[in-house]
Amino acid sequence: MFQITTRLRARRRRKTRGQGLVEFALILPILMLFFVTVLDLGRVAATQVALTNAAREGAFQAAKTPDSFDASNPCPADGSSNKIWCRIKMESGGGASINSSDVSVSCAPAACTAPVASDSTVTVRVSGHFTLFTPLMGAFFGGQDVTVSASSTVHREWLPSTAAITPAPQCPVPDFVGSATKKNSAAAAWSAAGFTGGITYSPNPSGNWTIISQSPAAGSAACTSALKIGG
Repeated sequence: MFQITTRLRARRRRKTRGQGLVEFALILPILMLFFVTVLDLGRVAATQVALTNAAREGAFQAAKTPDSFDASNPCPADGSSNKIWCRIKMESGGGASINSSDVSVSCAPAACTAPVASDSTVTVRVSGHFTLFTPLMGAFFGGQDVTVSASSTVHREWLPSTAAITPAPQCPVPDFVGSATKKNSAAAAWSAAGFTGGITYSPNPSGNWTIISQSPAAGSAACTSALKIGG
């Protein structure tokens, strides 16, 4: 009786072990497909981030040199020309291949060679290509070969002209020469005009004063001047 029970238990263990192997063999392809699908989704996301960063870097360079792009030439070793393409290549990654023909640079409201104005913008568009691992993801993306694009638009570097930023004179010099006034009144008028500096007085017992000279001359723009008052 004991031998029969032992044989039955051994047969049950062998059956359970064989059943587990069969179940694992059936579910393994599904697990692998799920893993590769998640991996493909991660690759798509990483490529999108990389292309977005590349487009931004290209736009930052294009804001300074919007006409420094030539799709027919590579990036030189010293980076002295084709600067937009050089900047994009340094930032590109994520498993996608980018060719110079996948990059476009456009300006608005005028061409990139036109003089820059306060409303001038430049747009850089970048496309990348990579191949999916699984046909299942290819059904969602329309094929195994996937193209991902990104763009960035920034204002071109612009500064107003020197004439536009030159401040108006803050201390226009009035013409005091020849005017007769009290000593204190002359000093007060000079200070009210915004000036600091020396005031020279000559003795005058009568109390009537005339401004003999001033520096600088009337009409100039200076806030430090000299005034000479005499009898």
